[in-house]
Amino acid sequence: MCSSDLAIPALFARRAMVWAVESARPEGGVDRALLVGYATMTYATMALFVSMFSSTSDVMTVDSSAVIRAMVVFGVVASLVIVRRTDIELSHWAIDAIRPGLAAGMALYAAGGILTGIALIVHFSQVRAVNGLMAPDVVDGVFLTALGAAYVPTAATWAMSYLLGAAVHVGAGVISVHESAPGQLPAFPLLAMLQSDVPRFAAVLLLVPITLGAVTALALPRAHWRPTSPSIAEAVAGVVRLHEVRDVVIATIGACAVTGAFAVVGSGPLGREQLAMMGPEPLDVVIATAQLVGGSMLALVLVPRMLLAVLFAISHRQS
Repeated sequence: MCSSDLAIPALFARRAMVWAVESARPEGGVDRALLVGYATMTYATMALFVSMFSSTSDVMTVDSSAVIRAMVVFGVVASLVIVRRTDIELSHWAIDAIRPGLAAGMALYAAGGILTGIALIVHFSQVRAVNGLMAPDVVDGVFLTALGAAYVPTAATWAMSYLLGAAVHVGAGVISVHESAPGQLPAFPLLAMLQSDVPRFAAVLLLVPITLGAVTALALPRAHWRPTSPSIAEAVAGVVRLHEVRDVVIATIGACAVTGAFAVVGSGPLGREQLAMMGPEPLDVVIATAQLVGGSMLALVLVPRMLLAVLFAISHRQS
């Protein structure tokens, strides 16, 4: 669940997939898909054995959860390697639509990192106090501080989910912009940043993904449009252009893929009771991304044109 530790398995996955591509030299979409599938299942099987033999009675990983997360990590890396190492040609309209969506997802994660930094500054005294209680010695304190720093990327994923309005589970407790009931927290310094009540400005944070969606919509390719019919029905009907809606859908999928991937690797069960579920539910994050980011993109594409079409029709009727 420590997102910063992904560098090692991601590097391993990339090297393994590069070797597989150079050895197999796949031709055609079916061969590429089979290569990615076989390699992903092999990596997931290794993750399953590691999960089975590394769990203890106090701290453990759920085998199915380990397999799913391993498949996500290796599948993403393998797909990127396949695209870069083979002669796959993507349509220009697909590239122009997916890039802003991927950028929006990364921007959401960056916003989560900024929120994490702000929370760490505000609650630094509490974090330092917990760190001192758990590791009073200098050497232990250094190691615990390094462990906490390694979990900062995971905290950024939780903060990203918070910005999206998706609930962050901490054992039996839950924290979101709508409610805050963390319950009894495990002893870990970074968890001291979690608040027991909902801040007054919490709902305002939802404007972050909405604004990113609007900015993403402006980055999508759009054809020139102007109202031409005095009929309201015809004018409104001409607002919807299927290729623009298609681009919005593709960009939304890209943003959901990024936030969902971060949620998958930044959450999961680590044991029983207080460690039963740590982090956001990936499906909740994907749905929230589609609603806020995708919804604001679609609204910025359609709503202004609809208003202009109605005003154009009304003004021509009056004249």
